[in-house]
Amino acid sequence: MQDVSVIWYRIYYWWIVFVSLILSIAIILVNYFPSLRKIRTDFALNPSVIMLAVLCLIFCAIVYRRLKADNRSSVALLSIVFFLLMLLYGIQNSTASGSLAYIAILLITIGFSSLYGTPVLVATSFGTVAYILIISNFQQSGPAPEKVILIFGTILVTFISWWVWARLSIHYTTKTGDRLSILLETSEEKSEIIIQSISDGVIVFDKTGKITLINAAAATLTEWSTADAIGLDAHLVLKVFNEDGSHLNVKDDLLSIANNKKEIVTRTVIIHGHVSRQTIVSLVISPLLIPPNNEAEGAVAVFRDITKAKQEERQRSDFISTASHEMRSPVAAIEGYLALALNPQLGTIDTKAREYLEKAHESTQHLGQLFQDLLTSAKAEDGRLTSHPVVLEVGSFLEQLTDSLKLVAQQKKLSLEFRTGRKSDITDATEIGGSSRSVRPLYYVFADPDRLQEVITNIFDNAIKYTDHGGIVIGLTGNDDTVQLYISDTGQGIPADDIQHLFQKFYRVDNAESRTIGGTGLGLFICAKIIDLYHGNIRVESKLGKGSTFYINLPHIDTAQARQLRAHEPDITKRYR
Repeated sequence: MQDVSVIWYRIYYWWIVFVSLILSIAIILVNYFPSLRKIRTDFALNPSVIMLAVLCLIFCAIVYRRLKADNRSSVALLSIVFFLLMLLYGIQNSTASGSLAYIAILLITIGFSSLYGTPVLVATSFGTVAYILIISNFQQSGPAPEKVILIFGTILVTFISWWVWARLSIHYTTKTGDRLSILLETSEEKSEIIIQSISDGVIVFDKTGKITLINAAAATLTEWSTADAIGLDAHLVLKVFNEDGSHLNVKDDLLSIANNKKEIVTRTVIIHGHVSRQTIVSLVISPLLIPPNNEAEGAVAVFRDITKAKQEERQRSDFISTASHEMRSPVAAIEGYLALALNPQLGTIDTKAREYLEKAHESTQHLGQLFQDLLTSAKAEDGRLTSHPVVLEVGSFLEQLTDSLKLVAQQKKLSLEFRTGRKSDITDATEIGGSSRSVRPLYYVFADPDRLQEVITNIFDNAIKYTDHGGIVIGLTGNDDTVQLYISDTGQGIPADDIQHLFQKFYRVDNAESRTIGGTGLGLFICAKIIDLYHGNIRVESKLGKGSTFYINLPHIDTAQARQLRAHEPDITKRYR
C-alpha cells in the first residue's frame, strides 16, 4: 500500500461502486425503454454484465468494509478481479464506441490500482494484456485497433501510475511524519490497531455485563480465546480474587459503573485463567462514555501484569525486614551501654566526654527509629502490617491523646488544644491558644487505636519540629458518613509543589529547615498506609508562612453498627469508649 491520504482510497472505492451501479441501472432501463436498445448493443448490456456488476457491488458493500487494514491489498485485488472481468467482457462484446468507453474506464482503474502497491498494479496490468492477447489468439486474428490501444495504453498508464503514486507517497509521508498517521486515519482502523497493540489487557462490557470486545493481551491473561469470550458474562471470563485469596465479584462493579457512571475503581488483584494461570494485575475499571452527551453505555476493564514487579517488591521488603530486624539488636545494645555510661550513679565522666556520649546516644536513637520505620514500611507495602481494629469513640481517644502530648508542646513553648467542630474555627495563628467548649457528638470508627495513635503522633511530631511559635490544634468533626480528624499548626508551611509528593516513600521537602532537623521520609508514607487499612484517606492543606493542616477521613459507623461490632470483638481496648 502507498503512504498517501486515505481520501484517495475512498475515491477509488467509490469509483468502482459508481461505475458498477451505473451499468446496473442502465441494464434495467434498456429493458423497459425500447428506444434505448441501441445502447444495449453498443455497451453489450446483457445478463453477464449485470451479474458481474451486482457481484462487484455486493463484494464492495459487504466484504471490503469488514476486512482489516492490513488485508487491504488482498481486498483490492479481489474487488478489481470482478471489476476487470466486467470491463473486459464489455470491451470484447461491445461496438467500437462502447469499447472505447470501457477502455477509458479500465485505464482509470489501472491508474488507481497502484494505490495498493506494485504487486496489485502489476497483476492488474498483466491480467488485462494477457486477456486481450489470449482472446485474440482464440479468434485467430490480430487484435482490433481498440484492443491495440488498450494494450499500449495499459503499459503506459502502468508506468505513469507507479511514478505518480510513488511521488505522492513520499510527499505525504514527509508531511505526516511517519506511516502510523496513515494507518490511523479512520476511527475504525485506529481503534482496532491501538487496542490490539496495547500490551495491557482490555475488555469492554455492555450495560448487562456481557463482553463486547477483548484484545489479544486480555485473551492471553484470562486464557480465553477472543471468539469464545465475546458475548459471555464478565464473571465467567474475568475471575478476580483479592490478594488474600478471597473471591471478588467484579461484575457488581462493572454494572454499577456501566449504569451509574460510578468513579473509576483501581485494585491490585489476582486473575485466575480459564485453565490454570494465575496472574497478579493492576485492575482499572472505568465507565464507557459515548459523546456528545457522555452517556454511559458500558464499562472498560484495563489490567496490567504486575506479577514480576510484585515478586521484586516482596524480595526488597523481605530484605529490608530482615536487615532492619537484625540491626535493631546491636543498635539497642549500643544504646543501652551509652545510657549506662551517661548514668551519673554508675560512673563519673568529664563534661567533654559526656557531650560526646550524649551526641552518640542521640544518633543511636535516630538510627534505631530509622530501622523501625524501615521495618514498618516494608510490612505496610506487602500487607503484613498488624492491625487489631475495634469500635473506637474518636472524641475520647483524641482528648486523652492530646493531654498526653501537651508536655512535649510545652517544652517548645507551644500551645496544644483539642477542639471539636469545623476547621474553619481556626483562621489565624493568634487565635490558637484560646478556649473552645461545646457539646461533643459521639463519632465511632472501626480502627486499631494503637495504629491511629501512631498516625496522630507522627503528624504531631512533624508539627512540633517545624513550628517555632503559636501552637497546634488537634480537632474532630464529621457527618453521617465520615469522621474527620485534623492536626493544624502555625509553622512554616509546605511549598505547593511538594504537597502532591508528601506521602511518597522517602520523600522529604528539600529546604534548609528539613536538612537541619533530619528525618527518614517514611513517617507520612506509613501514616497513609495505616489509614488505607481502614478505608480512609489523608490529605494536607498548607500555605508558606501560615502553617499546615493534615486531614484524616475515616468511615463513620453509627451507634447501632457500633453495638453490633462490639458484641463480636474481644474484651480489650475499652478505655476509649
